[in-house]
Amino acid sequence: MFAWWPILRERMAGNVPYVIYHSGVSTTVRVNQAANGGTWNSLGVYDFDSTGVRVVIGNSRTTWWDTRVVADAIKIVAAP
Repeated sequence: MFAWWPILRERMAGNVPYVIYHSGVSTTVRVNQAANGGTWNSLGVYDFDSTGVRVVIGNSRTTWWDTRVVADAIKIVAAP
């Protein structure tokens, strides 16, 4: 699973929680959206079942200037 956010280093949040619900459990992955913008960033590899998949992006600001959390795109790629 991958996430994409734009290249907007200024005032982007540095500790964004992506909560991934999969196979009856949830996994939280924290990313720095001030880095690696404009490309697909791995959120890890997960198993999915008939319950589906859901991704929730939160706003966990660590400093006063961490003001922007961007939810641009999520990509799920089947494992070979």
